[in-house]
Amino acid sequence: MNSTKFFYAYNKQLIKYLRYDHVPNIEWNCKGLHPRSQMMFWQFTRTPELEAALTEFSKKSE
Repeated sequence: MNSTKFFYAYNKQLIKYLRYDHVPNIEWNCKGLHPRSQMMFWQFTRTPELEAALTEFSKKSE
């Protein structure tokens, strides 16, 4: 598992997958704008469930 406590997602397809398509749905902590790029991001707490969902999404996206 990654040593950082949070995962920041910028990919809207990934957000949709985590929030609506993955069971169980994974909630984000907050969302905001990156200060330099002004891109929208969503912050998630890293958990084993999130890591598994990210792996699944990555395999489906190949």
